[in-house]
Amino acid sequence: MLELSETQVNELRWGDANYFGYYWDTQFTDPTLIIRIAPANSPIQELVCNWATNLKVNLDYKKHVNPLLTWEVIFEGLPNKRWKVVFDFTENGSIEFESNGLAVRQLPSPTTT
Repeated sequence: MLELSETQVNELRWGDANYFGYYWDTQFTDPTLIIRIAPANSPIQELVCNWATNLKVNLDYKKHVNPLLTWEVIFEGLPNKRWKVVFDFTENGSIEFESNGLAVRQLPSPTTT
């Protein structure tokens, strides 16, 4: 899995994406945060965030039983090639963190029989 370049990160358009949750992936040696999301008209993907720090989760699901919908996702370049990432869910809250590197992992499509 290749780390995204600055240009590739800036091309991510994840407004109106379904948010399915996050978890810490223990297969990596560094603290790696995984955000599971389905951008509009796209299959489910995982944002892989290497050396994720300063995680702040403030979500209110209220009456939602389905995934939360993003209003926008902001990727801000920081010194030392780090990123600040903010998932904005408007009145439903936000998730923000910093990361050394970002990658996108495609999940296999579910099969139906």
